[in-house]
Amino acid sequence: MRTSWDTSIKHLARHGLLSDILNVEQIASIPSSNLSRWRHESDSKYLYSEINEIIKQEIEFIKRMNQSSKIKKINESYFKLADTFHHVISNIKGVKSILKSQKELIVNTIDSLSDSIPINNALKLFNISRTTYQNYKTIVIHKCEASYFKWCTRRFSNQLLVKEVSTIKSYLSNDDYRHWSKSCIYLRAIRDNSLSCGLSTFYKYCRLLGFSNLKTFKKSDGYNPLETSRPNEVWCADVTIFKTQDYIKHYIHILMDHYSKKIIGYRIEGFSSGEAIRS
Repeated sequence: MRTSWDTSIKHLARHGLLSDILNVEQIASIPSSNLSRWRHESDSKYLYSEINEIIKQEIEFIKRMNQSSKIKKINESYFKLADTFHHVISNIKGVKSILKSQKELIVNTIDSLSDSIPINNALKLFNISRTTYQNYKTIVIHKCEASYFKWCTRRFSNQLLVKEVSTIKSYLSNDDYRHWSKSCIYLRAIRDNSLSCGLSTFYKYCRLLGFSNLKTFKKSDGYNPLETSRPNEVWCADVTIFKTQDYIKHYIHILMDHYSKKIIGYRIEGFSSGEAIRS
């Protein structure tokens, strides 16, 4: 009885894929003359041979699956590199703020890859917890027009109103208060009855709105301030310029005890004068 071979076996032989599917004994059972003839056949000999391209793709997928242990090892190596990278940058100030500012990009990327990469594994690359991710996702997906930052008012109930946030932004952007400290701006808004919130809340929204603190300067290592142990050991003189509403400058001369900080005397002149200190 003549043996009939499946057409897919012929296709595998033409493309040299038999060893990927059949074992050595199965391949040995096929006559070498058949194998030689199949290898030299053209795909166009068979109608609708294009469907065999799907089989080829499936075989490639199976081959990759057979290498899953290798792929797993590669993934573990990538995670190890990511852990090392996070350890190196952990002491860099502002990294978490940068991630937080890109929450929408992070959420969308992780969601789009969730079918192929588990969420917990993806979060390891960003070094954020599942709880933080869920908070990011809530903010990104459940946007609320009643909130200045589009945060869900049900989940984040303790928010300032859009009007209050806009008031804070207007005060911080005002050129008249450009060189004022945040606490002074806050007190100005409170005094104007434009705002009613705590100072810590005001600071929080300053940060959220992107108004960072002014640059601070560290004292030099050689800084050696004057020290006194009793009153009247050292007196200090200073001149402060004060401009009144009529745009006239007044020079306030002050003599102060260094130890007690007591004002010993003062004098106001229309100009800076050493005689004013002496007298």
